[in-house]
Amino acid sequence: MKKVGVAILGLGVVGAGTYGILTDKKQYFANAQKLDVTVEAVLETRKERALSLGVPASILCENISEIVSDPAVDIVVECIGGEEPALSFLKSALKNGKTCVTSNKEVFSKHWHELQEIAQKNDSDIYFEASCMGGVPVVRVLCEAMQANHIQKIAGVINGTTNYVLTKMEEGFSFADALLGAQEKGYAEANPKADVEGYDSTYKLCILAGLAFHTKITVDQISRKGITEIDQKDVAAAKAMGYSMKLLAVAKRTAKGIEARVEPALVKKEHPVAAVSDCFNALSIVGDSVGEVVLTGRGAGAAPTGSAIVSDVIFAAKKGAHSYYEFFAEGKTDKISAEVTAGHYFRFATSAPDAVLAKIVPALSKCGATVNNVWREDGELCVITAEATLSAVNKALAKLNLKDCTLVSHYCVEAVGE
Repeated sequence: MKKVGVAILGLGVVGAGTYGILTDKKQYFANAQKLDVTVEAVLETRKERALSLGVPASILCENISEIVSDPAVDIVVECIGGEEPALSFLKSALKNGKTCVTSNKEVFSKHWHELQEIAQKNDSDIYFEASCMGGVPVVRVLCEAMQANHIQKIAGVINGTTNYVLTKMEEGFSFADALLGAQEKGYAEANPKADVEGYDSTYKLCILAGLAFHTKITVDQISRKGITEIDQKDVAAAKAMGYSMKLLAVAKRTAKGIEARVEPALVKKEHPVAAVSDCFNALSIVGDSVGEVVLTGRGAGAAPTGSAIVSDVIFAAKKGAHSYYEFFAEGKTDKISAEVTAGHYFRFATSAPDAVLAKIVPALSKCGATVNNVWREDGELCVITAEATLSAVNKALAKLNLKDCTLVSHYCVEAVGE
């Protein structure tokens, strides 16, 4: 039976979950996978935390050098989060020939190229299934189950915190109250900026889009808008019109290049991406051969993310040889399109909704944005249009002289799966 020594860096929520799975299922892995997986070392500055989780004092380490120099350690699992010291620790492990597994979407999205280059030079490797959607096995699906496809589009909810907040807002809660609830449940950090302002989703989309389109996409090439400015009235209006408001990550091939963005958008209620609630995630993948595939599951938490990490540990241990993403190593890049093509949702504050509607319908139709859904309530006029470019729609609205009318909000309406 093959022996596999694992070191875990950090015993936060994810690290603790990983340690629990590796120790609790040690015999299961031996029976089912024919692997003797043993946690040989743990790097955690809070000794009391480690001991409370049942970690033997004999395997606690104080610095990364102890781990990377230990011949009993084959795989290093990084669960620290943030850029530093996580990045330096991963580099050190790879340079010392250790296979690495990480759940760190920020480090991986920003330094993928550099980490892979180090791995190739030192006969090591790095796995990152847990970096994108917690326990949902999206990385392996994109890399090993969709090879027959030229992927056209990926779109979905890939941040559980914002999905929980928007779910509660759909139930009538304000943004502030919904966010407080997310923090009380442990879904959101005390400083929720990375989630609610869209950074977390952007890091993940950077990785997923690179895999989907076999190209190098950087974080700063993805347009980003969070959910902090969403009014509960827009969530309610979307619901009344048959849509759900989601923080959506979208990347698709277009004639002008790859369009990549993270932003609040409306999705038709009947689509599985709109149906995911609470902290669940969902991603739609459209291939030219298979059509649409939708992956759903828990996107965060100790057990789901730990599950993805351990799957990488098992996968790496059983793999016969290293494999690298050559398109990324070569630095291949595709043109990134600045244009956005989608349906559009507008909310106007007006005392004369019919008069306003009579003006905007022909103006939007001229640019292809045919109005196909209208909702009125208490001085509010909401309209949803067919797909059109954002620049054309903005140009059409700018030409209108709408008196006694204020454009309150404007969001994209995404045709997920098309």
